[in-house]
Amino acid sequence: MVGLPLLMPVYSNLQSMQVMYLGRYWRDIVWVSSFYIRYFITFGPFYGIFGTVLLIYLVKFLESPWIACVTQMSHIPMKMSREENRDWLSTQVVMKFLGEDPSKHNDLESGYLQ
Repeated sequence: MVGLPLLMPVYSNLQSMQVMYLGRYWRDIVWVSSFYIRYFITFGPFYGIFGTVLLIYLVKFLESPWIACVTQMSHIPMKMSREENRDWLSTQVVMKFLGEDPSKHNDLESGYLQ
């Protein structure tokens, strides 16, 4: 039960590579390959192959909850007390720049400081 969430980055990467290969997205395959080649050239001498793979998945495991939290909190609509018929852009401007955002946690998570 605990191992399954830890294997999600492995599954996601394999799924992405399969989609790129079957869809013949050669440019994407080159970019992804160049990322991993550069990653192994940079960190391989310090950590070895196993340590570098472990580092890749550790970083993905740590960043995934943060990215999910930031993207979900910024996409969940919040009920506003006045002028509820605004368009999306106006709502975002009012909430972020005029201080009507009740969620300071989202500001901290996303790096927005007032």
